[in-house]
Amino acid sequence: MTSGILEGEHLARVLRMAFPQANNVTLVSAYITAPAIQWIADQIPSGCDVSVVARFRPGDIANRASDFEAADLVLEHGWSFRVLDNLHAKIYLIDNKHLFVGSANLTANGLMLYGQGNLECCVRVSATEENLAFVKKIADASSPVNGEQLAQMKAYLSGLSNVSAKTTTGARFWPEFIIPETRSLWVLDFPWALAGEEGGLCEHDADLFALPLAATEAQIKREFLLSKPFNWLLSILAEKGEREIYFGELSAKLHSALSDDPAPYRKSVKQLLVNLLSYCRRYAQEQVRVDVPGAYSERIRLVNEGGGQV
Repeated sequence: MTSGILEGEHLARVLRMAFPQANNVTLVSAYITAPAIQWIADQIPSGCDVSVVARFRPGDIANRASDFEAADLVLEHGWSFRVLDNLHAKIYLIDNKHLFVGSANLTANGLMLYGQGNLECCVRVSATEENLAFVKKIADASSPVNGEQLAQMKAYLSGLSNVSAKTTTGARFWPEFIIPETRSLWVLDFPWALAGEEGGLCEHDADLFALPLAATEAQIKREFLLSKPFNWLLSILAEKGEREIYFGELSAKLHSALSDDPAPYRKSVKQLLVNLLSYCRRYAQEQVRVDVPGAYSERIRLVNEGGGQV
């Protein structure tokens, strides 16, 4: 049953009433900070089973969108901590029944714990089986983090000389020896606009590549060649004996590969592929060629297997 929009600090008030009776809590948030984690810990009863899933990229820590202190608190309380590098959702699930979904991150500003905070909104619904399956899919796609991995994250980030370096290539994600790459593929992993549109990046694509809106062509190329969708495309092409595939077949493979639930419409999947191929034309001609032979649909060919991590 819905309860309308919960505005601003209303969400924190409702959660404060719900948490003390909770047996299990799942918290999904792109960003997490220590004050919010401690606030949660102060509300829930002893023995409550708590899971926290956060984006927790190196750049998030460098820019203070998230902090190591939050992760320390999660582990100190004996809670599960997991990371998912393309996470943008904000979900508060209590006892697999009460579901709060909206824009509020698990931060002091997101929950308006002190002062003005951010202007956020959220809706409360009764969780359906489909809702629970989606939350489980997020958890399954994420990677667990323990104390040893957290210490490695701190050492890795401290080794970078400055904040700007922490958001450049090689530091957008944690190294494989800390967090193994997840192979799940989501709509959020793909560019949402054509390459070069309006001479820069849209807000989603800038966030996707961890770049400013006015990023240079060299910066965009570098990040695109490291991106999950591009390397997914390389792997698909490498599996084909002829090292080529046509648009229709590739669109069907992408539709099957996406983890989003419910699955996006075919039209939306085709647009994601159009965007991806526009990036290939602009930034990856050394690795992939896109053409239209004869009267056929677009053909995508692998011309250099060494251009990415297949």
